[in-house]
Amino acid sequence: MKHHESKQISEKQRRIHKNSIANLNPFKPGRSGNPGGVKRGTVFIGEAYKRVLAMTPAELTKYRPKSVAEEIAIEQAKNARGDSVEQQSLAAAKEIADRTEGKAPQTVNVTGDIQIESSESRREWAEKKLTELMKSHKLSRAAAIKQLRAIGAMKTLEYLGEE
Repeated sequence: MKHHESKQISEKQRRIHKNSIANLNPFKPGRSGNPGGVKRGTVFIGEAYKRVLAMTPAELTKYRPKSVAEEIAIEQAKNARGDSVEQQSLAAAKEIADRTEGKAPQTVNVTGDIQIESSESRREWAEKKLTELMKSHKLSRAAAIKQLRAIGAMKTLEYLGEE
């Protein structure tokens, strides 16, 4: 069984500053804790899309929008349904999906050789890296090259002419 030392708290650490407690006041009734924030009743377009998409086509034709966001959502839903030009309907459907379900993830595959984008030649770059290795680990040139071989830094060795 291990012996644990208990941490002693000094009297100074135990005391609470009077202003710490004075600042712990609840919000006054009717006052916001975030006065500069989003105003109560603000309708977000994404939420309006969700409400409109939950309606049946019959409900949608009878529905009277309660906000501009709902007007936009209804118009976009009609466009996405194909009530407008095909290009507009695709854009409307994408907009609605992005707002309600989040943007679709995109994958980018990159293949090819690594290119050193520098004004230095490859040899100069490799010499610089070799010198940094020698300095940081206090190695001779031969020992640093041996390390590069051990870690498989074949391109660096190729650029140094030490293949």
